[in-house]
Amino acid sequence: QLTEYKRRQEEAKRRDHRRIGTDLDLFSIEDEAGAGLVFWHPRGARMRLLIENLWRELHFNAGYELLYTPHVADISLWKTSGHLDFYAESMFGPMEVDEREYQLKPMNCPMHIKIFDSQPHSYRDLPIRLAEFGTVYRWEQSGELNGMTRVRGFTQDDAHLFCTEEQIAEEIAGCLNLVKLVFQTLGMNDYRVRIGLR
Repeated sequence: QLTEYKRRQEEAKRRDHRRIGTDLDLFSIEDEAGAGLVFWHPRGARMRLLIENLWRELHFNAGYELLYTPHVADISLWKTSGHLDFYAESMFGPMEVDEREYQLKPMNCPMHIKIFDSQPHSYRDLPIRLAEFGTVYRWEQSGELNGMTRVRGFTQDDAHLFCTEEQIAEEIAGCLNLVKLVFQTLGMNDYRVRIGLR
């Protein structure tokens, strides 16, 4: 067992994304700029661009519309959404600009809802699938930071689907099929899925 444990430890070191990222000059985390903030180097940025382009193509093919939203919003948005009440300890502190308080976004949800809410919709318009490769910022404790697996600023594949109750099952199935397609396309065949419900 000890021999197997040591072998696994060596294999983990060999596959460590922090070492590989440095060796291939893909990214770095610059201490002077702050812990948990990733700098994409030219080679890493090119690789990321290729993945993002694939992501866009797959989402367009699945009927999603793409969004871009701001990195900050008035603190009232985070109060209304409930993020400030439930996730304040995981959010960066507010900043004051022009006598208003702003907050770095920890999630894209309220902004996608604002876009959906910006015009009236008929049930005939549904489902509406909105997606963003959205950058968010979360105050992870220093002991939680770990290379690119736990960071303070990251870009995530984030989507919100607006549909009727009758469309829910089909939309969930479509969403899961899209995730499966992305994983298979990227050669990620060993994974577990958990759906969080209220």
